[in-house]
Amino acid sequence: MATPPLPSRWSPLDLIASPSAGKFVAVHSGGASLETRDLVSGDLPSHSLTGAHTVSGLTTGHLLKATGATSFGFAALAAGDPVSGGGANRVLFQDASSLLATSANLTFDGSQLAVSGSVLLGGDTLLYRGVADLLRTPDSLLVDGSFGIGLGAAPSYGLHWRTTNGFCVGADTVTDATTKSARYGCQHYTNAEKPFLAFLLTAGAAANSLLIGGGSSLGNAATSIGFYAGPTATTPTGTLYATLTPGLFALGQNSSVVQIGSVVSGSGRLVVRSLGATSGTNVSVFEDSAGASLLTLRSDGGFAFKGGTVGLAEGGWTMFANLSADRTCDANATTVDELADILGTLIEALKVKGILGG
Repeated sequence: MATPPLPSRWSPLDLIASPSAGKFVAVHSGGASLETRDLVSGDLPSHSLTGAHTVSGLTTGHLLKATGATSFGFAALAAGDPVSGGGANRVLFQDASSLLATSANLTFDGSQLAVSGSVLLGGDTLLYRGVADLLRTPDSLLVDGSFGIGLGAAPSYGLHWRTTNGFCVGADTVTDATTKSARYGCQHYTNAEKPFLAFLLTAGAAANSLLIGGGSSLGNAATSIGFYAGPTATTPTGTLYATLTPGLFALGQNSSVVQIGSVVSGSGRLVVRSLGATSGTNVSVFEDSAGASLLTLRSDGGFAFKGGTVGLAEGGWTMFANLSADRTCDANATTVDELADILGTLIEALKVKGILGG
């Protein structure tokens, strides 16, 4: 574009120093003069050229700059034009007094933008480089879309990471020689409630613990836990083989083969039920699929077979004098002594098994 003429109130005599091509002549040196030199602290924006002089021909995006060794005018900033004389690739910035400073914390070399200090985003979010190769923020970070770490491509899932060993580690403290915990859960159905806690991992001085479905006051416990398995590596969903609910652990095909607990459905092939808290009532019950007790065992030694009354083994059975162990006989040809030996042998065998007491 054509260089507009200088305003009539300016005189070539007012130009102090000879500008070099590309340098800005935007410094009001006092009185009615301008000079062409590098901007320094104390210059713009404390002076206003457009407020002090009437300038014509100014177009948005155009700046007053030197157009030759001894001339200047308004022209668009072009590639290669320096912004300041503060140093290679530097950009002037305002200091705390709103004056242009001579040093720079923002540089751009055409391929990368470098910031030597922290970056303030949105007025209160701080982003900074704490140490080499570590970007930090003391504020929370919200990602509304999928988030990928180390993938080198768009993430396939809500959170998708790839590292050398694929290890994901959590901890509530990084202090050495201190017990650490990590938790994984799901947001509760009711937003105001604590989350549902799936796993709690605790690393202590002598033990590492994995708690499933609860164990922390920071989250709500599971009401049921299911164990699934599939026949192949490409089987979606799988088959439920075991369930754990309050008072009942059931395992087997669709959780109906074996049931263990204080609450049972009576539909399993084998049910082991633990009831009560004392030796007289704490029993294990083996039931059939109809819920009938096949065998009941009590911690104090009481027992009963199907249809029997639970009790201790009947006592008072003593050794037979002159007993000869005998387990065979001819029913059509036997003696009283032989029958006595057979009976005594049976009673002693029942005593050994705990069915009878001495």
